[in-house]
Amino acid sequence: MTEHGGILYVLCFSDEGPDTGPHPVSREELRAAFDPGDGWNLVAVEPARIQTRYHDDGAPAWLATIKRI
Repeated sequence: MTEHGGILYVLCFSDEGPDTGPHPVSREELRAAFDPGDGWNLVAVEPARIQTRYHDDGAPAWLATIKRI
């Protein structure tokens, strides 16, 4: 459980770009999952890469910074 004021970091496969990984997630899905009405503030969603055995340069990803309010 994340306490009020705590920061949660989520790294997930992105739905953008070529050769996405399994179960890609959109920015909209991240926003919906971390709704202010449920006590979350989605601070940032930045493009990132996830290293995998199947992607030479990593798979497209999102790094989300979320604050518990």
